[in-house]
Amino acid sequence: MDLQSRELVGSISPHLGNLSFLRELLLQNNSFGNEIPPDIGREVPVELGSLSKLAIVNIEANNLRGSISPFTNLPSLRDLFLDRNYFDGSFPDGFDRLKNLQILALSVSRLSGVILASLFNHSSLTSFNVIVNQIQGSLPWDLGITLPNLELFGIAGNQFTGSIPVSILNASKFHEHELDQNNLTGKYLNVGLNNFGCKIPESISNLSSNLKLLSLDNNQIFGSIPPGIVNLVGLQSLYMQVNQLTGTIPSGIGKLQNLHELNLLNNSLSGNIPSSLGNLSLLSKLVLGLNNFLGNIPPSLGNCSNLQKLLLSQNNLNGSIPKQVVSISSLSIYLDLSQNQLSGYLPMEVAKLINLGYLDVSKNLLSGEIPSTLGSCTSLKTLRLGNNFFNGTIPSSLSFLRGLSELDLANNTLSGEIPVYLKSFILLQNLNLSFNNFEGIVPTQGVFSNASKISVVGNSKLSGGGFRAVYKAVIDGRIFAVKVLNLLRHGASKSFVSECEALRNIRHRNLVKLVIACSTVDYQGHDFKALIYEFLVNGSLEEWLHPNPNEDLSNEEIRKLNLFQRLNIVINIVCALNYLHNHGQTPTIHCDLKPSNILLDKDMAGHVEYGMGSEVPAYGDIYSFGILMLEMFTGKRPTDEIFKDGLSLHNFVKEALPGSVSEISGPILFQTEREEKENIIRSEKIVECLSLILEIGVNCSSNLPRERMEINDVASKLYFIKDTLLGFEIH
Repeated sequence: MDLQSRELVGSISPHLGNLSFLRELLLQNNSFGNEIPPDIGREVPVELGSLSKLAIVNIEANNLRGSISPFTNLPSLRDLFLDRNYFDGSFPDGFDRLKNLQILALSVSRLSGVILASLFNHSSLTSFNVIVNQIQGSLPWDLGITLPNLELFGIAGNQFTGSIPVSILNASKFHEHELDQNNLTGKYLNVGLNNFGCKIPESISNLSSNLKLLSLDNNQIFGSIPPGIVNLVGLQSLYMQVNQLTGTIPSGIGKLQNLHELNLLNNSLSGNIPSSLGNLSLLSKLVLGLNNFLGNIPPSLGNCSNLQKLLLSQNNLNGSIPKQVVSISSLSIYLDLSQNQLSGYLPMEVAKLINLGYLDVSKNLLSGEIPSTLGSCTSLKTLRLGNNFFNGTIPSSLSFLRGLSELDLANNTLSGEIPVYLKSFILLQNLNLSFNNFEGIVPTQGVFSNASKISVVGNSKLSGGGFRAVYKAVIDGRIFAVKVLNLLRHGASKSFVSECEALRNIRHRNLVKLVIACSTVDYQGHDFKALIYEFLVNGSLEEWLHPNPNEDLSNEEIRKLNLFQRLNIVINIVCALNYLHNHGQTPTIHCDLKPSNILLDKDMAGHVEYGMGSEVPAYGDIYSFGILMLEMFTGKRPTDEIFKDGLSLHNFVKEALPGSVSEISGPILFQTEREEKENIIRSEKIVECLSLILEIGVNCSSNLPRERMEINDVASKLYFIKDTLLGFEIH
């Protein structure tokens, strides 16, 4: 029966209840008054039939009054439109019994009371609209799970309380909802720490502009961030960390003028960081780490005058660090720009970070001297500058940073002596000065008295470490190498026992053989501890790569290593590292891989001196191995005087590949006595193999650990190169 929009007035006839085969009743947009006749919904006598087949009722926009409970008795009811009427009384029970109900539209109808919770288990519902009534109660937490087919959900303009359901994103067909103008704590939509595998619906922009918190963190949300999210201008906190988001940050993010916190950590977002973030003057925390952001850090971030925490680590950002960013005096918690490709100097303006507690710019391409103005950052507890290209000495002004608990300067080209003032840093728990060019004596007091708190490996000019010196000794007519322990160093005896325990189980043909560990007293009654190794007659690789020019040697004694010998030594080193890292009883990291620690036997096979520890990651050894390879095949030390102003051995070789290999390789590698025509062919093959070798060295010494090669892959490629050279009889 379709009587919609007929300008009808008066009451609805109760005789409609006798139309037992009625399926659709359309009375909307008329002027009916009074209440709905109860006859429509009763159980009609069998002989008169019933309304059991009525599926659609539309009586929108009339002047109806009374209760809507009669409609709860229509078992076939599918769509019920009763919007914009004048019903009174509570929201009735019974709608949950209507198993076919899909659309329930009761907006602007003066309803009150509480909705029975069981109605929200009605999985067939696609549209639920009760906006602008006086309904109370709370929404169940699993609304999005129990109503999986929900497309529209409107409860705005009521008196609901409690939280907005955390499961609302789980309804994959959901495209529209109105939740505002209630007493919901719903100025906070928190669906974090669930397991949703869905996209953020475009309709998220329909959330109330009064929404203050939107948290979707720690889920499996994929796809891009909808541009419409920038319309939620009331947002104060936006959390989407630890998901699978892709695409870019909407450029209009600067419209969220009330935003205090933005966390997008650990996604797969890319593109540039929007400069419009600089418009967010109230922003206190910006966390964008562990993504794929490109380009420069926007200088406009310096306008975020309330920023306390800035984390941009582990991206692909390049260019210099804007001085505006390190001028944000409000930064008091965290500044982490590590593991990017940032270059240039650390700006002097870092002096303005006087309240900062944590500064990490490690694993970048920064160069120049450490700015003396860092001494103004007296609140620092953690300072990480490692894995860059900083040079010069450690500034004396750092003596003011007495609150430091961690200082990492490893893997740079710093020189000079280790500052004595560091021993007075009583809070210092971790000091890493490894792989630099420090010289002089290692202090023995303060943090230096505990070997577990410091690392100074890879500084060949330092003395006063664990061992006093290496001696050549003759015992029973046999020659041995004796490493004598420096017992003046605090904790040395304990370190000696631990090292002996580790070395006891290490056996490999390319590791120097430990003959015996000696613990006794000397002739003066003092403790004496030493490690006695087999003696390798050809000395260290250092002596062959960089002979002492002042040493008086005959032509026969001048040490030269040809291409094939160098390749064999490299393969020996790889085999030893592979054993230490992957095949010993306990994974062991060498920590000090350099030419002076590679010893050569009578057959010119390389032997690596024993590993140093097991608590640092293996990729540090891979980096050192890569630099060692580049040194072996170019003949240049990583500390060569030409490597300054941002140029390093790694970059020097990388820029020469593949076309200029012959220009950077040692001339001895191309020496041959064959006929001229054959020489040309052999030279071409040598260049090809050298390119492959140097490429391995460059990959292994990449600034970012995740870009370095696996040791097994290195071994496979080197054996391939060796087979290639053998095929052309290049020795």
